[in-house]
Amino acid sequence: MVLGKGSACFRCRRQKIKCDGLRPRCSRCTRIRKECGYRPPLERRGPVTEVLEARVLELEILIHKLRISSTHNLSLISSRLQERIGRLGSLPKPRKLFDAADLPTQLLTPLDSERDEVQQQPYDSVATADPELIQKLVEQQLRSYELAELEELPLSLSIHLVNLFLPYRSHYYFLADVSYFMTCLSLPPNHPKSIHPCLLNACYLGACSSTRRGLASFQPYFLQRTQHFLQQSLMDADRPTHFLWASLILIVFFAKERRLVECLALAGATARFAIACGLDLPDHSMKRDNDASPSEQLLPPPVDKAEADERIRLTYAIYVGGQAFPLLCGYPAIFPYDDDWSPISGEAFYERRKGKISTTTEELWRFELHLKVLVTNTFGRATKFARAVAANSDCDMEEYSSIESQIRVQRASFPPLHDPHRRQPLEASSAFNSHSVFGHITLYGSGLILHSLRANYHPQSRAKMFECIEALVDICASAREHRRLHLGLVNVVHIMNAVRVIARGLQRSEVKGNAALSMDHCRSIELLLDFLDDIMLLFPAWVDTPVALKDTLVAAANSLST
Repeated sequence: MVLGKGSACFRCRRQKIKCDGLRPRCSRCTRIRKECGYRPPLERRGPVTEVLEARVLELEILIHKLRISSTHNLSLISSRLQERIGRLGSLPKPRKLFDAADLPTQLLTPLDSERDEVQQQPYDSVATADPELIQKLVEQQLRSYELAELEELPLSLSIHLVNLFLPYRSHYYFLADVSYFMTCLSLPPNHPKSIHPCLLNACYLGACSSTRRGLASFQPYFLQRTQHFLQQSLMDADRPTHFLWASLILIVFFAKERRLVECLALAGATARFAIACGLDLPDHSMKRDNDASPSEQLLPPPVDKAEADERIRLTYAIYVGGQAFPLLCGYPAIFPYDDDWSPISGEAFYERRKGKISTTTEELWRFELHLKVLVTNTFGRATKFARAVAANSDCDMEEYSSIESQIRVQRASFPPLHDPHRRQPLEASSAFNSHSVFGHITLYGSGLILHSLRANYHPQSRAKMFECIEALVDICASAREHRRLHLGLVNVVHIMNAVRVIARGLQRSEVKGNAALSMDHCRSIELLLDFLDDIMLLFPAWVDTPVALKDTLVAAANSLST
């Protein structure tokens, strides 16, 4: 009999003699009348799954602490502020700026349906379903495929991924007409109006980035495919408008993941390529010759009205995205500030704003997009002015008054957030009008930047700064109440700036012994703390910023009682 390794007694093993392994004494030790001993049995170790389960439990506890409602901290804050603030319990509740809406209409088909069945199903006549259920079905279906061997996803799965992306399309400046896009999505791949794979995979990437949870694990796969098909589209000069849309989505994805170098490099390259292709973007540094260059020939004249409208939407999207993201990253805007620039007639625009021309559905989306350009320019001017003041410590009152007047006029001109008649054609898959939300938040954020420059020594500017903060808080409260956080990264940065201003105000109140700020804005503290919890879930790559702001805000509020 052959013994296993380590089964011999100590004496036989030391002398390298064959041992029969009998216990408690082997035959040889018994015969020579010597002591015999064996190695004690090894302690049974727990399976690897037990170690992993313990680690998962620790992570779940940590995640629960991160997601815990800030109201646990607010009970302590409120009790400490109660002595300094007599009317804490009588503060007004947040007012509703807009009402909740039903879930968006989505194109729902079985995951195993064929292309012909999808083509027969109209976009506007289908029923709605729970997005959480659709997300789980899509995740399960994706895991059932060998994705590395697939050249393209099945049409039914593609449609469901696009439907998960569409409610968040305003985050990515994807302003394309949804009905026209879904019609082209169901066309065969060899059709001239079919969607290029670079744009499809960019939409898949946006869906995985926005919905998070289980689909987040597919981000590297769709990112690689998007970049591959972008290069293929560029080399073949194939559907350049789809190339530009996909590049815009990728720019926002890089910004959300805090890959700012790639974001800025791609934004600049996309803007230069769009101008070279012939899109009517304001760029005073590039002179065009009368003869069309080879790149301008990539965009021949539109064949129909739908394609012409698509290019106008694309032009606006590239301009707004090229202005917003560099400013938020601390770099100059890509395009010059030109309030008179517009692919439509400026005179007709102002006549529509005054209500002298009846606004049709076709004109309304152009009107909103032009307003989006105006507020983006205003934000750029306010940011540039604030940097100049910080560098020179000198406030040019003429420029200050000009920007303040511009903010006031645009705020009166912008469509209200409350839209009971559903007149916004671009919001077919969104509970709110994301363009109005973007416009209002950008204007209030610009006013916050502007008025905070003089808030320390000018009471009127201080009051206006508080009005901007309260307006931002109301939008956050309404968004959280209805579970419709259609707030992109640009809007979220404005909210975090408001939190930063409140924290600085609380610290100044502590130094000066003045509790006026905390008394008027204790409700703002509560709502903004809750909103920072939501930001941590929506933008994990930026989590260190809201965490630091939250700690600063809580510490500043707690210090008022000491």
